[in-house]
Amino acid sequence: MFRSLLRLPVNRSLRIPSIRANSTYQAPTPQPQSNPHRDFYRGLGRPVAYNVLVSLATFQVIYWSWLKLESLEVKQNANGEVQALEEELEGLAAKKTSSDAK
Repeated sequence: MFRSLLRLPVNRSLRIPSIRANSTYQAPTPQPQSNPHRDFYRGLGRPVAYNVLVSLATFQVIYWSWLKLESLEVKQNANGEVQALEEELEGLAAKKTSSDAK
């Protein structure tokens, strides 16, 4: 029943040709206003970004180097204090053994 409806011939002459497809008229596009911020970063965006990234990388290298040197200094001070205390302990232990021997 429905198959017969699907097989009906389509009258192609009833189509209306599209006028717009053949048209060469183009609507005028409005000129965008110049934005000074956009103009600045359009011309100098890459150099500004490059300098910011280089300065951040330099800061990070200096910061981590400073932390490493500071940790080495703290470790050296702690080792010196431990060594001084060990020498004091050895001196006290030697003094006690000499006094016990008498």
